Amino acid sequence: MSNTHIAYMYDQAGYYSGSCYVNQDKQGKWAIPADTTLEVPTFKGGFWSKFNGKKWELEKIPASCAECIEQEFTCISNSPDRHEQEKKAVIESLVNADSEHYKTVVNDSFVMSVEEIPEPTEEEKQQKEDEEKQQTLDRAIDELIKEMAQADLMGDEDWKAELRDQYQTLINGDEE
Repeated sequence: MSNTHIAYMYDQAGYYSGSCYVNQDKQGKWAIPADTTLEVPTFKGGFWSKFNGKKWELEKIPASCAECIEQEFTCISNSPDRHEQEKKAVIESLVNADSEHYKTVVNDSFVMSVEEIPEPTEEEKQQKEDEEKQQTLDRAIDELIKEMAQADLMGDEDWKAELRDQYQTLINGDEE
């Protein structure tokens, strides 16, 4: 019989954090450090293994931003703790996958969570539409300026007159 055995470590919250070997003491009992158990953890994709003091339980890892919000799933964003870093990675990955609808928020205590981005108001929608129209107009004018320079270099007065008309149409159409 071997005098070493694999033991399973868990953090302060009970989450699996690794394994180690333990030895037998002189009485033949396993010298198990604190936050360690001989119970073999259960591992399953999409779940964390968590020791409840007697046995390992599976805890579902959120698979969407909506699940994060529903479960009030958070992490300490600046924690060096392995499980907190894993939780942070889950949050960031899910938000990156749907950043059009969700964002991360970190409060004054460095607690990171997921929030849904609210739908824009009618005023915000109108402002965005106006900005897009202005950008389109600006690009069209820039293109006309390039063509005007080309027409001027070529000395083509008919083309320049046509470009001036196009410019007036753009400007007058913007004022309506």
